[in-house]
Amino acid sequence: DFTLPDQSGRAVSLSGYRGQVAVIAFLYSTCGPTCVLIAQQIRGALDELDHPVPVLVVSVDPGADTPARIRGFLAQVSLTGRVLYLTGSRATLQPIWRAYGIVPPTAGRAAFERSAAVLLLDRAGHQRVIFQLEQLTPEGLAHDIGKLG
Repeated sequence: DFTLPDQSGRAVSLSGYRGQVAVIAFLYSTCGPTCVLIAQQIRGALDELDHPVPVLVVSVDPGADTPARIRGFLAQVSLTGRVLYLTGSRATLQPIWRAYGIVPPTAGRAAFERSAAVLLLDRAGHQRVIFQLEQLTPEGLAHDIGKLG
């Protein structure tokens, strides 16, 4: 479990989503094409679903993820109001990255891109599905959300 502030400064706890299928993605607002693609795939899956699903985007570059950049990124990928973009200090985020096997971009863009993933948590809060970048499609993500829901 973790608690981080979202793009509005409200505290968001992962445990608050127990009982629901939830999506977690690790992105950063200045990432470029890789993070835009991941966000667009998530948006496509949300568009296919007949009910809202919580999506938590966890920053992997808290220094770059300023409120203005986060707003711009979410607007660019049409996810404003549809996801919670969680931030925090590097010291707060590092244990979360480690727990999910995410390599921050400070280790190199290629290393981050290899570790970039979208995770599905089941209703009990357990990680059930991991979509690596090359496996991620809106249809596949929506399908698995439906199966877990």
